[in-house]
Amino acid sequence: MSWRYLFYRPRSIYQSIALFATVQFLTACNGFWYHNGRLTFNRWTILYTIATPIVILLALLLGLYQLLSDPIQRERIEMMDQLKLTICAVELLMTPLNLVLVMCLMLWKVCSHIALYDRIDVLDQQLVREFGVCLNYHKLLHKNLIKALILPAVHYSAVTWTIVHEVPDNVLQACGFVFLYLFSISGPNWTCYMHAGFAETLSIRFRLLQILLNADFLLANFPELRICEARLQCLVGMVRSFHEIIDDINGVYRATLVAVLMHDFTLVTNILYMLFGHSIGKGDVGIFFAYGAMWLIVPLHKFITTPIYCSMAVEEGKRCLRLIEKIDIWFPNFKSAKRIVAATMHWRLENKIEFTCGFNMIFNRTIIATITAVVFNYLLILIQFRMTQLMGQQIEEQKNVLHDWVGDL
Repeated sequence: MSWRYLFYRPRSIYQSIALFATVQFLTACNGFWYHNGRLTFNRWTILYTIATPIVILLALLLGLYQLLSDPIQRERIEMMDQLKLTICAVELLMTPLNLVLVMCLMLWKVCSHIALYDRIDVLDQQLVREFGVCLNYHKLLHKNLIKALILPAVHYSAVTWTIVHEVPDNVLQACGFVFLYLFSISGPNWTCYMHAGFAETLSIRFRLLQILLNADFLLANFPELRICEARLQCLVGMVRSFHEIIDDINGVYRATLVAVLMHDFTLVTNILYMLFGHSIGKGDVGIFFAYGAMWLIVPLHKFITTPIYCSMAVEEGKRCLRLIEKIDIWFPNFKSAKRIVAATMHWRLENKIEFTCGFNMIFNRTIIATITAVVFNYLLILIQFRMTQLMGQQIEEQKNVLHDWVGDL
């Protein structure tokens, strides 16, 4: 399907996200799939979405049981640094649980999720029908496709090398863990990509509306005042509708976004700790620096780009509203101009629309600094624990040496 989508021009929002919706469905994180030009769900798609994470979780538990049953592997695990072992165990536990949590949250919102696409499609068709615009779905499709191919490829390479490196004498079992782990993180990652895609789509639509709201454009393309006034009212209604879609996006993704970001926060902190671990104890292999950095590409990309896309969409929407404020100046002959401006400004005062996550925490550029500060504070705590552990080991070794020296006397 991916090659087909590289060489044709999608004509609707459904066709532009068909590949991504299908991948998200296969990774058990939306509950619906693209079929015959529409997004559909039924009892079989719901059953697949529920059963797949359970199968993955059971397979992972079986693999862990087999790993711990092997005396050689169990001895190797017991010899690992305790803090590093704890970090690996937390990541191994959080990943499948995060998949199950995201699956449940997205299934709960499956109808609202499909309705969100339907609402965008209705507005897009209205833009095409009444203003004759070209929405260039293929550009956004190709951009998202390239991003969705490159980022996971780099991340998956790092994961594969790391796990195979940790279990060099049992590559087959290591590859099984790689598949289970990658499947568990793929669904939540795709969910975050789709959220960013919504924000980018709204940003593009708001920029288009700014062009259409220009007085010269309206008067040149609709010289008859009655039709021009009707088109103007239509554009103002679209601006409000696209702002209301932000609330719809929040309703679908608010809780899911928190679950994904919490897992990414834990992963980033743990990888950073292991990258800097060489300076406070027995370091990892030097090449792990390169692969550890590759581990960080996907979560850091989501931490940085998703809030930026959300901020851009909100800012472009505010520019549209500022243009609407000037309608009564640009069109003094329109009887409805002052009423449109007054109604829009009243609506704007009553509705402060922002992208949010969790319990109405505003999700924009400022959250990047917040997440960065929390990550490094938590990293410092881990380093302090490690230094305390090393200090305790050194004191114990000194006591043993002193005891042996006294015994020799």
